[in-house]
Amino acid sequence: MSYQEQSPPGTNFVLVIDITADSSSGCGWPAPFAVTVPDVIKAPLVNHASPVTPVPSATLLLLRQRAEMEVLMVKRGSDPAFASAHVFPGGKMDASDISPEWLPHIEVEEGLTEIERGLRIAGWREIFEETGLLPHSFADVAQDNRKMPFKDVIASSGKRLPLHHLHLAARWITPALMKRRFDTYFFLCALDGGEAIWDGFEIVDAEWINPAAALAKGQSGEFKLLFPTQSELQRLAQSNTVDAAIAAAKARQVTVIEPRHERHGDKLRITIPPDAGYDVWETWFDAG
Repeated sequence: MSYQEQSPPGTNFVLVIDITADSSSGCGWPAPFAVTVPDVIKAPLVNHASPVTPVPSATLLLLRQRAEMEVLMVKRGSDPAFASAHVFPGGKMDASDISPEWLPHIEVEEGLTEIERGLRIAGWREIFEETGLLPHSFADVAQDNRKMPFKDVIASSGKRLPLHHLHLAARWITPALMKRRFDTYFFLCALDGGEAIWDGFEIVDAEWINPAAALAKGQSGEFKLLFPTQSELQRLAQSNTVDAAIAAAKARQVTVIEPRHERHGDKLRITIPPDAGYDVWETWFDAG
């Protein structure tokens, strides 16, 4: 697995930390990690000024039931911010996602704020743009319509985009030390049917995979998994079915997670709140 992290003070590159699982953690998750700095990752992503405001973003964990529960994962292109990582599809919310012009074209539960509604629209928009997938009721919408404005795609279908099927599961905020920061809402959604089609640039691969299998590929180095992705896969792996995963998400209280970083000599300590509901909440890295 890999996790992008701050370089030592005074430098302007990003460490990509390769993670090797160690069974001594007691839950099959990492204890000691090795650090490498590939030549391809030398982008000035670390922020040495005042923290930037995180951009509201949405990530969808699309789930389907086969012999085992599967989640859709995509492989990002060579953007230094993601370093060809395997992630859940999604992206930042645009101004168009909170336009009142959406109201006649969505199915939404009572009580959502404009931002909460916009995040869910943004999640489906990004899913469609990145993979061509939509809710099952939109199966007749052509995937090559991705060049159209998303609202026009939905409006021309004559159907309403269902937002109430998206279940908030987590919220992660990029650490303040990074130049590019996101306030990302993770939603679970059952989606049975359809195969992803990707552009070969922003997304270079996609696959439906069992969460435990994705974690194993992270351990072997076949997948690069960022810390939030790893953590959400770990949670998913605790459920055997889509229904069970969604029920567990509904039962949990969502905690806002912004990883903290402390340097101790040649070690870097990364923590998330111990009561956030994850098995692993503290990690030590060799920062050289």
